[in-house]
Amino acid sequence: MKISLNWLKDFIKITLPPEKLAAKFTMAMAEVEHVDNLAKSFDHVVVGKIITIAPHPQADKLRVVEVNIGDRRITVVCGAANIYVGMLVAVALPGAKVKWHGQGDWVTLEAATIRGVKSAGMISAASELGLPASLSPDGVIDLKTSPAKPGQPLAKALGFNDVIFTIDNKSLTHRSDLFGHLGIAREIAAILGRPFKAPKLAKPKLNAPKKNFKIFNHAPKYCQRYSAIIMDGVKVVESPAWLKARLLAVGVRPINNIVDITNYVMMEYGQPLHAFDYDKLSGQEIHVRRAALNERLVTLDGVERRLTDKMFVIADAQKPVALGGVIGGQATEITHQTKTIVIESARFDPVIIRRMALSLGLRTEGSTRFEKGLDQNLASSGLARAVELTADLADAKVASPIYDLWPVKTPGHHINLRLDKVGRIMGVPLPLTRVKKTLTHLGCQVKSAAEPKNFWSPWAIPKFIITLFTEKKWPRRRLMISLNIASF
Repeated sequence: MKISLNWLKDFIKITLPPEKLAAKFTMAMAEVEHVDNLAKSFDHVVVGKIITIAPHPQADKLRVVEVNIGDRRITVVCGAANIYVGMLVAVALPGAKVKWHGQGDWVTLEAATIRGVKSAGMISAASELGLPASLSPDGVIDLKTSPAKPGQPLAKALGFNDVIFTIDNKSLTHRSDLFGHLGIAREIAAILGRPFKAPKLAKPKLNAPKKNFKIFNHAPKYCQRYSAIIMDGVKVVESPAWLKARLLAVGVRPINNIVDITNYVMMEYGQPLHAFDYDKLSGQEIHVRRAALNERLVTLDGVERRLTDKMFVIADAQKPVALGGVIGGQATEITHQTKTIVIESARFDPVIIRRMALSLGLRTEGSTRFEKGLDQNLASSGLARAVELTADLADAKVASPIYDLWPVKTPGHHINLRLDKVGRIMGVPLPLTRVKKTLTHLGCQVKSAAEPKNFWSPWAIPKFIITLFTEKKWPRRRLMISLNIASF
């Protein structure tokens, strides 16, 4: 799992060098396998502005391009078809690491003479810099949508001036709360003894004409909570540069603003979400149910899957539209023509999700989190965050109340923690103040309660004698700490 340092800083102040932070996290929680400085991957790659384009005198398919890179102008030979005067491009200068045509091993770029013309660099496509090819589908990268300036390092222009921690997933299997930046930040707050800035989310309110919709949960055993909301007036466009940069930094390919928002919330909160095109849902209904034997569903990856009655699906009034907790279906996917969406946030049974993923040979980011067993309270937080981002980035309005099918609510947990036992397990005595501070940083509500002060009560001597002869040890007073594990 990849974790962004810049993202963590949204929730906690971090001043430690990345390597020291990684060492502390490894010793306290889980192994950090790699610490990668993204900016170093783009050394000697800058933003350039095309000034002139001329035909190459000795090659029909090549052109000679004059590029402003801030402190000077350089000449570059380029074969891309999508370049134009005034275009902001990524220019790899001598010393940069590139892949020719996005394939093969990394090579160090050098100035070269191409068909008799000196080229002082290379105007690059995304794949040639190790970025997803989808960032430049027509040829070289076009930076028109980013606030880039000639001469600016590409890492800064794209928001890649970040450090990425790669954490071993196996050591987090028992900690589903750590499969998102929010949970990791909370843990680091406890490790460093610093305040954790929890996000403040407003409860979504209806602010558009209400849309008709119905939800039925026919499989409460498999789906313990199903929440959804309708948003209308959606504008499906390319995500802003900052959102794409954050997703790319943690290994997620940007698609469009709606899909990117659901992925962003999953990476931030650890809560998988899914968005359906409302107008493609037959009957404007959602049915959470078991799949029928040999029922078929074409999933988002274009594969037609034959289902069994051991699986469960999200369906409309006529057909399955998603494999619950694993992957959505093509029939209701978000496109640029989508105007109204249904955002789903749920808590699925971890055992059934794991079995479905294994039987299909399909593990996704969503199924990986669901199969760990998510907090039921997380569904509402993830949904509220998605609504906030969709209103901001897609100019959408809330067109329904929150539909929340939650048959059996999970109460908060109360734990009695003995301070002397903490010391025995840790091997060193810990002061009450440190224990309380650490637990508070983790989001627990802590209340300490000692045994009655009147140790020599009428029952004290009999209890002393019984303990002495049965346990053969000197009785000790125990300080009890009552914890209320608050949801996040």
